[in-house]
Amino acid sequence: MNNKPLFDFWQNKTYAQVLENFWKPWGILLFEILKDPEYPLSYLFNKDQEFVPANLVDLPS
Repeated sequence: MNNKPLFDFWQNKTYAQVLENFWKPWGILLFEILKDPEYPLSYLFNKDQEFVPANLVDLPS
């Protein structure tokens, strides 16, 4: 085994670009996902970084 890291460093911008492609059917654009670059838009966690249960997820229509 080599000592090379298994994964690269996490980059919110790259994550948001990929996420935008998944969320296109709902019209969610990159600039909306990255309004706060430190905390990209999430339907898994709330503003306090607490997990949101599936029955409480409020997706846009």
